[in-house]
Amino acid sequence: MRIRVEHEPLAQSIAALADSARCIRALLDDLDAEIAGLDGLWAGRAREAYERAQRKWTACAAAMQSALTDAAIAAARAQARTREAEARVATLWR
Repeated sequence: MRIRVEHEPLAQSIAALADSARCIRALLDDLDAEIAGLDGLWAGRAREAYERAQRKWTACAAAMQSALTDAAIAAARAQARTREAEARVATLWR
């Protein structure tokens, strides 16, 4: 059995995951800032419906951002462990 890890493409994937997570966080922050300015435009049931929808949207987007962050962290840890294992194996052959 042979296991091969291409570190450069893996590093690029890790960076893309982290960048995506940061982008989503920035978009959520921008959206929250814009929404704050609309706070007084609705009243009654329309406001309640909007607030429910906005909470749901925010929760879903935050979960996606968190999942991307977690994936980037897990991939980075896996890459570090793989490099450590490769270094240990290399010392066996010296």
